[in-house]
Amino acid sequence: MKLFGISLWKILIIAAILALIINPGFNTLVSRWTEKIKLEKELKKLKIESVRLQKEIYSLENDQNYIEYCIRKDLGYLKPGETEYRMKVSTNSFVSVTKNK
Repeated sequence: MKLFGISLWKILIIAAILALIINPGFNTLVSRWTEKIKLEKELKKLKIESVRLQKEIYSLENDQNYIEYCIRKDLGYLKPGETEYRMKVSTNSFVSVTKNK
């Protein structure tokens, strides 16, 4: 059956889509669904960060070489007998080279 040249199925589909779009419950469902997807992505990132931090905690508690690396990198300490050379590479950056004697 056709009404104004449009089949009945097309009219029913359009009516169903309009009913869903106008329905506030459907709009809430869609917004909650997109929020759920966003939160799942954030949760995945946080789980990866948690694993990285757990590894770092383990290394700080058990690995003397890692502790020395962190002290040298973050605090700029040198081992006895080492000399640090800093070279200007560009206008705003430096390269640091450490040499053992």
